Amino acid sequence: MGHEDWFTETATRAFTWRDEDIDEVRQGDAAQEIADDPTSITIKRASGTADDPGAQTVRLLDLQGRPFERTTIGGDVVVISLLILGEHDLDIERDDKFKVGSDWYQVVELRPGQSNKVVAECKLVT
Repeated sequence: MGHEDWFTETATRAFTWRDEDIDEVRQGDAAQEIADDPTSITIKRASGTADDPGAQTVRLLDLQGRPFERTTIGGDVVVISLLILGEHDLDIERDDKFKVGSDWYQVVELRPGQSNKVVAECKLVT
């Protein structure tokens, strides 16, 4: 799926964001979008080593009842229920975990082709 196709798909599913919000993110200024609704998350690296990046400021896109399925590189089908928007230097990797409220999430995929931002797809973990 191409860059533009992914955002079109996301815009139809991310009902907590208006279509014009998604368009603005697609076109550019991640820093401004994050500043409009910032959230601090503390990332725990999957490897469990001392290189956890710690707290980082991002914007979360809760797909609230409109999650979608994604097939992972390993062939597993997972339900994506949250997206992360970060600036281009966001230190996040596949399988990293973080907590929002009382819920833990895991990064399933980082969207390619984003030179000025990072968009990560995340699943709820129990």
